[in-house]
Amino acid sequence: MRRLSISETLRRAIEAYPASLCELGRQSGVDKAALSRFLRGGDLKIVSVERLAGLFKLELRPAGPDKTKGQSKAATRGRKGK
Repeated sequence: MRRLSISETLRRAIEAYPASLCELGRQSGVDKAALSRFLRGGDLKIVSVERLAGLFKLELRPAGPDKTKGQSKAATRGRKGK
């Protein structure tokens, strides 16, 4: 299973938030327009990412070891979803 990007994880958290973007903006300190642009594929400033991550209790940490590291392409071919 592929890992979600930081942006995709944050977009999913915003989309699952039970209140409006306006309310999310008030609670996080991130402008509603910036949230809207981000949901449409735009970028966020790192300070906005930090504020949202704090609100959603998300953290950035090192990923576990890459299980395919050191294997040839032939050895990993056909391993979709793993």
